[in-house]
Amino acid sequence: MQRPPRLRVGDVVAFVAPASGIAVPAAHRLEQGKRYFESQGYVVKIFPSCYQNGPYSSCSPEERATDIMQAFQDPQVKAIVCTIGGLTSHELLEHLDFSILARHPTIFCGFSDITTMHLALQAQANLVTFYGPSVLCQFGEFPAPLTYTTDAFFRTVASSNVVGDVLPSSTWSDDKSINWFTKADMTSIRPMKPNDAGYEWLRPGAATGRLLGGCLPVLLNLFGTKYMPSLVDCILLVETPESEAAFDKGFSMDMANQCLGVLRMNGTLQHLRGLVVG
Repeated sequence: MQRPPRLRVGDVVAFVAPASGIAVPAAHRLEQGKRYFESQGYVVKIFPSCYQNGPYSSCSPEERATDIMQAFQDPQVKAIVCTIGGLTSHELLEHLDFSILARHPTIFCGFSDITTMHLALQAQANLVTFYGPSVLCQFGEFPAPLTYTTDAFFRTVASSNVVGDVLPSSTWSDDKSINWFTKADMTSIRPMKPNDAGYEWLRPGAATGRLLGGCLPVLLNLFGTKYMPSLVDCILLVETPESEAAFDKGFSMDMANQCLGVLRMNGTLQHLRGLVVG
């Protein structure tokens, strides 16, 4: 697989909105994310999809795909960070020219519904991508992104060294006290809770393999399509989204159990080197 060049201070970082248009009502977080990257010495280029908010997506599939294609082909852009996830990244796939994308390896980062883009870029363009923070959720945090997040991000995309051990965060938080749409998120610091437990090992051991995966229910949607890379002998990384019923509620354990059951029934779990659940 093709790994893109590392990010260097002074490089251009592009913001795109492949799915949700929530960057419009949460424009203060978009601007906060921009300020953060600029404070670290990078130049930010915000693509048109970030400024649109249609009924279900930021804009049409064709417009969103155009942003993706242009960002990858822009020789000045060295990293592409998605504003947030959503529900409609799959609409872009038929409008992307993966043969062109394959010739322009660029750091691509995002999570949740952006899983669709990660897997498609791996399957169709043989590109290494980075499942990680988004502009609104992490880099747009007040008064600054969490240090654990930014340290991990830059250690992965901006360093010439091997990432090495990934230690558990000493703290954690949730979104229950944060309201983006009243801008309450810009006047109070997120309360953090101690993470005394660290990692929980269900089956300790050692494994070597490609790390693939993403948001569990989104990943399931791509099985049976040409956009799903082979997971044989991989280390599968999965995480779950918030509840569709309420933004501040977690994905139900019943649904997570169902999704894992599907992975067992279709033979995926039996052919993995390892499984990481976040």
